[in-house]
Amino acid sequence: MRKIRNLLIALLLVLFAVPMFAGCANGDGIPDNAIKITNADELINAINNQAENQYWVLNAGTYDIDPNATTVEYSDQTGWYLPIVAKGITIRGKGEVVLTSTVESVNGAWASQNFITIVADNVTIIDVKVICKKDVNKAVEILGKNATLKNVTFDAPEGFKFAGSIYLNQQKGDAEADGDVGTLTLENVILNKGRITASGAKQGKIVFNNVTIDWTDIEEDYLTLYAMYNFNGKDFEYEGAKTVKVKLSETELGKNYQDAQEILIADVVIVNVD
Repeated sequence: MRKIRNLLIALLLVLFAVPMFAGCANGDGIPDNAIKITNADELINAINNQAENQYWVLNAGTYDIDPNATTVEYSDQTGWYLPIVAKGITIRGKGEVVLTSTVESVNGAWASQNFITIVADNVTIIDVKVICKKDVNKAVEILGKNATLKNVTFDAPEGFKFAGSIYLNQQKGDAEADGDVGTLTLENVILNKGRITASGAKQGKIVFNNVTIDWTDIEEDYLTLYAMYNFNGKDFEYEGAKTVKVKLSETELGKNYQDAQEILIADVVIVNVD
């Protein structure tokens, strides 16, 4: 009798365990319940209907985002290109994925300044190329805590010599101070003619792992803003700064070359391309 009872208990444990694995990852780390996206219209639909802890998988291709089609409202504004307002969302490319827009907007309203806007905490973007909207400004503005950018390349749009900024501007959350990035992770990130700016960010940990900032052949209007801007005098903890490579041109920067070096955080590798 005891053997039969134990066998029944074992069978019940197996049966009740099955649903626990419904959302688990398969061999490539993508959860079984991931939202599969194949075109810009489906991406817009995902943006407009986002919910916490969703995992979006973008098939290879170019996603041309129309801000007039997004309905997310933040800070009393609509018309955001790619706003992420739900916590824990992951956006992952599968194959060669390009996020961009052919819809031009002047840098007036906040919504029209940004291409990607990460409002929520614990947002991850993996395996994509980002070509900023025109008129170029912030390629991605990070307002939430604990963001991760992994295997992301930022390129300038055609006709521009600036790829935009990774713009850190953490906002106040429940019982939290303004400016806390939590743990921001930048891994295998390439900024071709782009920069990292700590605007409203003041504290937290920034983890670097193989970051390249190519600050050469930049539009003249941006030459004095440099590759890493507004980090000095703040309470950041850095990990992996030695894995950051910043390409500068003494010929191009001229009298600003020394300032461009001094404004960088300690331990980054400076490469004079001349």
